Amino acid sequence: MKNIEKITETEYILNKKKYSEVCFGEMNIKQGRALVGVTDNKLCALYLIEEDPISALSKVLQRQWKYSTVVENQQLIDSLSEKLNNFDFTRENGLSLLLKGTPFQTEVWENLINIPSGETRSYQDLADLIPESSARAVGGAVARNEISVILPCHRVIHNNGDIGNYRWGRKCKARIIRLEKGDYNEGFFPEF
Repeated sequence: MKNIEKITETEYILNKKKYSEVCFGEMNIKQGRALVGVTDNKLCALYLIEEDPISALSKVLQRQWKYSTVVENQQLIDSLSEKLNNFDFTRENGLSLLLKGTPFQTEVWENLINIPSGETRSYQDLADLIPESSARAVGGAVARNEISVILPCHRVIHNNGDIGNYRWGRKCKARIIRLEKGDYNEGFFPEF
């Protein structure tokens, strides 16, 4: 798939110089405020800023990229704003993603891309696309997605229609789903 580079943790360790610096900053995106991380000119993290302060999210970024120097570079992040807010996997716009995970995780994350905006799929639906997989294993991989919204983990729900958990809370997940469906009616999902 274009615009995506995949690496395992071992490949990251072996290529520490290539990913020696991870730059981060804040950005407003359609879904709210976000902390954005970039390394080797590729987007490697997008965390929604809900209740967590930026300092806490930068520490999460540091844990994910423990062999890199994590530095704030708001100017670089600002320069990516238009590309990020108009990101589209079907065309080249100069912004690429760097997915760091196991081969199974990156396969799950790539399958998230195929869920159209305004639609949802179940964990089992995704598991059915991956040989020898289970809904539970898919759920674990979805939960480890570091590039939220762009890799739309919020579009994955339970078979019974329950929206399930979300790193930034069920209310946030429900709000993003409503936003994508164009349904701003508070009754779309019950309050959590």
